Amino acid sequence: MLAPLLITTLFIVEVNAGRLPCADGRAVEAAARALLDRPPTQDTARSMGDERRHFTVDVQVVDGGLAAHIELRRAGVKLGERRIVTHTTDCEALMSAVALDIALAVDPLAVTLVEPKPLQPVSQPVSQPVSQPVSQPVSPPVSQPVSPPARLSLLIEPRLGIGDGPLGSMGLRLGAEVAQGQRSAGLALRADLPREAVRDGGVIYSHLITLEGEGCARWDEPWACATLAVGAQRIGGEGFAQSQGSAHLYASLGARVGWRLPLPQGLSLSPTLTLAAPLRPTILRVSGDPAWESAPLSLDLGLRLSWSAP
Repeated sequence: MLAPLLITTLFIVEVNAGRLPCADGRAVEAAARALLDRPPTQDTARSMGDERRHFTVDVQVVDGGLAAHIELRRAGVKLGERRIVTHTTDCEALMSAVALDIALAVDPLAVTLVEPKPLQPVSQPVSQPVSQPVSQPVSPPVSQPVSPPARLSLLIEPRLGIGDGPLGSMGLRLGAEVAQGQRSAGLALRADLPREAVRDGGVIYSHLITLEGEGCARWDEPWACATLAVGAQRIGGEGFAQSQGSAHLYASLGARVGWRLPLPQGLSLSPTLTLAAPLRPTILRVSGDPAWESAPLSLDLGLRLSWSAP
């Protein structure tokens, strides 16, 4: 009875999964102990002493999958940590990998010593099958490289900007993006509301519509993109001696950063910040003199709501 008692007192597991339908700490403990099918080695038992190892497992949703952060402590001292990431929302598969990882951390040899099935007789029956223990390393399934599937997301983003209109700009982005792993590419239509500014007794107005492309690198929450925008800017003046409205080609290069906040039902919310430099300035001239000119750098603040298909 020494082996079961020692295995039982070797460790405890605590799981923090919020509202996710994942196994609790007792279930993960039981699964890990089931993998320890022999007495721990003398070195393992001696290293334990009178203190149990405390495994804390924090589970959270990350970019279309799940992540488990495992922290190991003994007597309040942190001994190590590990992160396991899956590209699905299957809690059962993630918790199975966590149980295997904990069992390996407690006693690797107890898990990796596997006894094969008895050999079957070939021509003559034998009185007793021959078996021989072999050492076969077992790797957690999540350690194998897996190519995540491509994921389509739809987005809507209210935005405010300065530098690309007489009194700044206000509008909306509507688009879609395709993400795979830590990379994504997107296309969005940006439409600004007409804006006006009073200058020298007249009124300057501006209206911008662009098609924006972005290529992004993504991590768990933060992301960063390079952007290219092409469109038309309608600009003109009223109340001046010689002024008229005209459409100008608009093109810009920029960079965008954001921070993804996961929400239920495949939704996420991302505050964004964009800096863009126009490839050519937009100038409104009155009587040959410039009455307004676009800034060399524009700033854009947005709040992006994205929905990904399950």
